[in-house]
Amino acid sequence: MRQPCPKDEAEGEDDRITYVPVIWERKPDGKFSSPKTLPYPARDWTGRLPQSTRALAVSSDNNRIAGQVTDCMGYQRQPIYWERQADDSWKMIEIMPQMLNPKNVTFPAFPLQTNPYKLLEEYMTPSQRAEYEAALEKWKEDGSVAADYPEVADYVTKEQIDEFQANADKYNAVLEEQYKWYDVYFAVLADAPSFVQNAVCFNGKTYACDANVTDPNGTPDENGEDPTMGVILRINVNDNTVSQVPGITINSLTNDDVVLASQVDDQILMMNSVVVLPEADEPSSWRDWMTSLNPEFGTWIGQNMCHDYTTMVDKEVAPGQWEQVEETMKDVLFSGGDPGGAFTTGSANLIVVRVDQIWNTDPDSPVYMGYVFPTDLQSGIEDVTASKKSTLKVEALRGGVVRLNGDADALQIADLQGRVVFETESPAAETATGLNNGIYIVKATAADGSETIVKAIF
Repeated sequence: MRQPCPKDEAEGEDDRITYVPVIWERKPDGKFSSPKTLPYPARDWTGRLPQSTRALAVSSDNNRIAGQVTDCMGYQRQPIYWERQADDSWKMIEIMPQMLNPKNVTFPAFPLQTNPYKLLEEYMTPSQRAEYEAALEKWKEDGSVAADYPEVADYVTKEQIDEFQANADKYNAVLEEQYKWYDVYFAVLADAPSFVQNAVCFNGKTYACDANVTDPNGTPDENGEDPTMGVILRINVNDNTVSQVPGITINSLTNDDVVLASQVDDQILMMNSVVVLPEADEPSSWRDWMTSLNPEFGTWIGQNMCHDYTTMVDKEVAPGQWEQVEETMKDVLFSGGDPGGAFTTGSANLIVVRVDQIWNTDPDSPVYMGYVFPTDLQSGIEDVTASKKSTLKVEALRGGVVRLNGDADALQIADLQGRVVFETESPAAETATGLNNGIYIVKATAADGSETIVKAIF
C-alpha cells in the first residue's frame, strides 16, 4: 500500500511516498477481513528512511510471511519475515541482517541540506528582473549571438552576488559530506550479496531468493571491480544457515524445500525449467523430477511438451574452418523456464508452467500456456469422493473432449483451484468442452444422482 511518509527530522522530507505491507485474511464465511498493516521498520539497514517494505510470500499455514525492505537508495533489499503471534498480531523479524554489512561498518549520520540551492536570478529584485528580461528579449531579436548573451551577474549588485555565493558554499559543503556517506554505502554494498527485488519464495522455514554475489572465479574488470554472478540463496530462518546455487533464477519453492528455477539452455538459447533438491548444490532436470513423482505424467510431458527444434550451430567442416549449419535436436523440452509460484491448496503444491512457441518449431505443435500441475499428484480440491457408487466412467481425450460410457444428467468441470470452467446438462457420449490443455476435475452426474469425479488431463 502506498502512503505518504510522516515528516521526519532525520531526512527533512515530508512529501515522500513509501510502500507499506498490508494483508487481507479470508474468513470462514469466504469474505475477506479489513486490511491489516503489518509492522514495518522506520529505518533501513543504513539508518535512513527505507523506500518500501513489501510482503511477498506466505507459508501454507498462513502463519509466516516473507518480505523485503528496500533501502533509502533502492540498491539493496533486506530479507525479513513476519510471524503470527498468539494474540493474532504480527511480529517482524530481520533475517541475518549481518549479511548486508558483513564488516560491521559504522555509517556516519547523513547530513541534511537546510539551505536549498538558489540560482543567482532568484536574488533579483522585480526591477532587476524586468531589466534583465528586456535585455534577453533584445538579444533574441538581434540574432542570439552567443558572445552577446546577457549575464545575470551584470544586472545584480555585488552584495547579491556575495549572498548567492555564501549560500552556494554552504550547500556544496553539505554535498561533500553526503558524498562521503555515499562512498561508505557503496563500499559496504560491494562486500554484501545484492538481493533482487521481489524475487522471493517462502515456505515458512526456507527463505529462497535471487541475489548477486561476487564471483570467486571471475576476473576484475578494467576498473578493478570484482565480477558478480547470479545465485539463488536458501536461508533457513530457524537456524540461520545459508546455501547458494549459482547460475539460476528462482520461480517457486515447495513445502518440502524443492526449488523450482530457470536456467539458460545453451543449446536453444532460452530459459529452461530446472529444480534444486533440498540437499543439492546444483540444479537437475525438471522433467526427471516430475517423472519421479508420476511416471504416467512424465510420459505425458514427453508426448505433449517435447518437440523437435531446428537451429543453426557452428560446426568445424574442415581443420580450422567453421561454418554455421542447420541442426535438428530431438525431443527438446520447451518448458519456458517459468514454473511460476508454488500455490498451496491443502497438501497440493501447484506449479504454473509457461511454454513459449518458438518460431522454427513444427507449426502443428501445440502451444502450451499457463499449465497447472500438482507436484504431489493431488488435486487442489481435497476429499474428492462420489456421493453414491456410480457406474459412469469418464475419459479425457486430447483437444478438451470428455468421453462418457453411458448417459449422464450433467457434466461439470473445475480447474485445480475449484473454479467451475465448464458445465452442461445431458452431455453427449463425447462432449467438446473447448477448454485449453491442462489438468481439471471432471464430475459426471448420473440420473440416479450418483457421481463420478476424476482428475483429467487434456
